[in-house]
Amino acid sequence: MAKMKIKPIKTIHIPERVNFLETAAGKNYCVLGNKTKCYVLGSDFEIISQFETPSGQNSHSVMHPNQPTIAIMGKDNTLCIVNIDGNELWIKQGEYIAACWTLDEALLYTLLRIDPHKLKLLVYDNSGELISQKEFEDKLYESSALITPIPNSREMTLQLMAGQDGCLMAFVSLIDGGITLRPLHQHYSYACASFNSSGTRFLCIENDESSIHHFTYPELNEIGAIQFDVSECNLGYTLIYAGDKAIVNYGERFYLLDIKTMTIAEELIIEGHEPVPIS
Repeated sequence: MAKMKIKPIKTIHIPERVNFLETAAGKNYCVLGNKTKCYVLGSDFEIISQFETPSGQNSHSVMHPNQPTIAIMGKDNTLCIVNIDGNELWIKQGEYIAACWTLDEALLYTLLRIDPHKLKLLVYDNSGELISQKEFEDKLYESSALITPIPNSREMTLQLMAGQDGCLMAFVSLIDGGITLRPLHQHYSYACASFNSSGTRFLCIENDESSIHHFTYPELNEIGAIQFDVSECNLGYTLIYAGDKAIVNYGERFYLLDIKTMTIAEELIIEGHEPVPIS
């Protein structure tokens, strides 16, 4: 198989281990951190701010698309909105497990766990005013969650994941003041949606079948798929739609997927992080 070697544009050294990295949709900022600290990087990937999280226990943080604002989901049952210096702007109480701003910057979609069987979607404006809410059943029981925006669409993706118990994906929108949920094939375990830049196509992983599927949007018609052999290694959860290719990880390695043919085109080798042969 052909190999493509790429060189990192920049390497950033963080003084401690981090548990997550979240890039803002507007690409002006990204935030990374661990349980007690956040680091904010600017567009040149230099650290422009670092602060202790207000809640003291940071489960995850997300950036506003184009403003220096961060939503911190704390393990002390809070959703805290802060600026890049860590100063609190507004706060909500509750076990928030996911959050994401719309690409037009106007609304913050959040997901609140009520109990192991119930979840609630809440939509806030930038000042923290509640716009709408919707309660629904967590069919996977205590699932983790991810909310992501869709280019050129008013919908958001909602992904619920529970490992071997399965995954669920739905498209969420706010219509006439009410929240609607549009599921993607309820009998399949889809996750990790990745859209093209125009928002007209997306790829996702079918967790149970270890396959990647290509869909049209918003019609949700399947137009391609590729199956992976998991007898020796597993299909990972990295999936990035990039032009007519996609970056996927299979085992400990990364590959370029030709989206038109849904075949692996070549292996992607990152300079300085070359895969080590298993002895």
